[in-house]
Amino acid sequence: MKIALVLFITILTSLLTGQDVRLVDFKSSGCDMNNNFDYDENLYPWNIKSRIIRQVFHQDTLEIEVGTLAKCCVSFEPYISFATDTLNLNYNETQEMCECDGCCYQFTYFITGLKGKDFGVKLRSMVIQLSDEKYITYPVKYYIFNGDTTGYKDKYGRKQGIIISKRETGQLFETHYTNGRIDSTVLKDCTGKIIEIK
Repeated sequence: MKIALVLFITILTSLLTGQDVRLVDFKSSGCDMNNNFDYDENLYPWNIKSRIIRQVFHQDTLEIEVGTLAKCCVSFEPYISFATDTLNLNYNETQEMCECDGCCYQFTYFITGLKGKDFGVKLRSMVIQLSDEKYITYPVKYYIFNGDTTGYKDKYGRKQGIIISKRETGQLFETHYTNGRIDSTVLKDCTGKIIEIK
């Protein structure tokens, strides 16, 4: 009886922990730096958000597409692991890196053995989630001067509109921004009369 109980516990443990999760295919996009319809040099590439673009099951195969920043001009060797309730997606970069700083890639992993299981996903040890946002986002911050909203930081952290600061002399210094770039600066005296525009 004791042997049967030990055998039962061993089989049960192997069924619960020894899931046959396997990578059966992998596809990589090319470097996506210059072909993006929403390319913005103020955001790209360092604000790329590693994320799940989509995940869907085709019968017993999970197709999971992720977006991330990786080295340019290299090939990728994918590998995965599954532990407890976490699918770990990973890759090695091969070949020499070229001169670009980094590219946005889409990697599609095809994995069997996960149907019917609840699991989280990590890409290179970082938790990732399903998101339509390609870039890292932040809470919007508003700039207020004398009770009026004059400018703001958008969800990508870029300054927009007019940001006003008052100098010790009483002069007002306005900085005009579009997508994080300074369009112009205006120096005014304490009455609001323009002293200088750059």
